[in-house]
Amino acid sequence: MNNILQCIRDNIGPEHCASPFCSKDKCKKDKCDVYLNGTLSPRLIVDPESESLASKFPNYFSDNKRKCDFILFFENSDGTVVIAPLELKHGRAEANIAAKQLQAGASFAEHMIPKSCRPVCHPILFHGRRLHPVQLKELNKAKIDFRGARLTIRTAKCGQPGNLANALSDEQGQRQGLRKQ
Repeated sequence: MNNILQCIRDNIGPEHCASPFCSKDKCKKDKCDVYLNGTLSPRLIVDPESESLASKFPNYFSDNKRKCDFILFFENSDGTVVIAPLELKHGRAEANIAAKQLQAGASFAEHMIPKSCRPVCHPILFHGRRLHPVQLKELNKAKIDFRGARLTIRTAKCGQPGNLANALSDEQGQRQGLRKQ
């Protein structure tokens, strides 16, 4: 593990950097699978919904009632630290609720990384059903605040191999406000 990921792991605590919902190849919650293949290793996966994590950092979540399902930390090939708050919704995805959950994950991650680090953040909503046009419109309006930037929520389908890697590399479509269904 490189220095920055080790620093983040030490800050969060190694006991919080593994999730019973994740294996080497995928994370699963709410009947939604997120495949980790195609993303770089080493990586840290944090489960913000863990009671022990919430009790260790009670003030670091923007909304203690709403937390994203996972926060992924890794370093990409150019050395940039990538933070990906992930929300998994197999059923109906409410844009405003998902945005609050992803914001909580981004806010927590912002506190866990050193100030000297220049990370990128990619909040992603994984969904099982087709997103309703009203929800897509709300997702386009909802922005995640991270270190002064206002970020668009990316989307991907649950259960598709490579769904995380595709969502992370889908720069062109996300920049134009287009979303994969």
